[in-house]
Amino acid sequence: MIEPSKRSLRVECSVKLEVKPGLLEPILKALKPETLSLPSKRVTVTIDGVGDKLVLTFKAKDLTAFRAALNSYLRWFSAIQKTLELI
Repeated sequence: MIEPSKRSLRVECSVKLEVKPGLLEPILKALKPETLSLPSKRVTVTIDGVGDKLVLTFKAKDLTAFRAALNSYLRWFSAIQKTLELI
């Protein structure tokens, strides 16, 4: 049996989100600072725009860190997009 401290689980995932026309650049500008000041060393997030899609790439040292980062970015994306639609 492998001891929990000896297990090595790495998670890598890319998420593509469709963005309404004209909102990609403002969303990228709003989310970019979050990728530079992550609260944990267990996860890295990169962000990019491809066509009309926002691409978030997560690399995490464990599933818990991945889940926390994914949830945060999806909520921020949703809140930013809804706010921009109202402006």
